[in-house]
Amino acid sequence: MTAAAAATSPRPAGKSAACVWPRAKGLDGCLALLLPLLSLVLLLLHAPTSADAAAIVAKRSYNDQSVRGYLTERACWWNEICKEEFQTQFRCKCPQWSYCRSPGRYYNAYCTVTGTGYIWTQPGWGGSAAAAPASAAGA
Repeated sequence: MTAAAAATSPRPAGKSAACVWPRAKGLDGCLALLLPLLSLVLLLLHAPTSADAAAIVAKRSYNDQSVRGYLTERACWWNEICKEEFQTQFRCKCPQWSYCRSPGRYYNAYCTVTGTGYIWTQPGWGGSAAAAPASAAGA
């Protein structure tokens, strides 16, 4: 290094350019300071595996059996409102292959095949799940 370059250099003579922290004593001290930071960055950038993702995204559902009756005994269409918010009776009965589902307790519920979320358990027709009224069987 020339005398002119040494005079304009921001770092003192004898200090290496490898480490910028003043407390680090040489390259080993600099690595000792960087190691915890690098491990934290690697931990944050860890891409979860499929098993980790399955544990993180757990689809949960809640079954509510508080509603017992029907306003009308008829079968619902797919994606039709089967229960309105704050109502104590179902509007219609969802088909056997679908659920009366809502995003939460205080939302409208629709007939859907998705079995997650807030599921409203519907009783059978007249107390029996197998017996459907003649009007719902097809006219």
